[in-house]
Amino acid sequence: GEGHIRAAINENRRWHGTSMSPACSFGININQRPCTDRTCAVCTICANSFDLSHSGGGVAAARRPLRYGRGLYFSKVSSKSNDYAHQTQRAVAQGAFRIMFLCKVALGASWRVHEPELHDDTLDEHLQARGHGGSANSITALTSADGGALNYEVCCSACCSACCN
Repeated sequence: GEGHIRAAINENRRWHGTSMSPACSFGININQRPCTDRTCAVCTICANSFDLSHSGGGVAAARRPLRYGRGLYFSKVSSKSNDYAHQTQRAVAQGAFRIMFLCKVALGASWRVHEPELHDDTLDEHLQARGHGGSANSITALTSADGGALNYEVCCSACCSACCN
């Protein structure tokens, strides 16, 4: 029935922080449409949804490799996603703010991991989207309070259809 389908979809609300072109005023100026700058992740997501081909292309990924490979990363803790939204910060008369997305994410069968990062061969073995017969649709990295290694729970989907924003 419907309960079984909902469980299989495993839909959750999660935060996503990303970058924004310095010249862009979308989200600040209410009359501004999404810009067409291909480097503006906020406007690209708003205009075209999430795109796995852009995964790992941001400034944060250049500083540090992705913990769980190429994928779309989300957190149930807004402050964690806020760390990745620093390039969206704008100052206005009311103060400074950042732009983040609150998304419905369909995690499906999520592989709950305890490790702080995983190598590609391990990801290939477990994730369906990698094409090697894995059974998981996504990764949920656990916090130390839940027996994992992270301060904040993070989920990563290696499949674009996971985002139902």
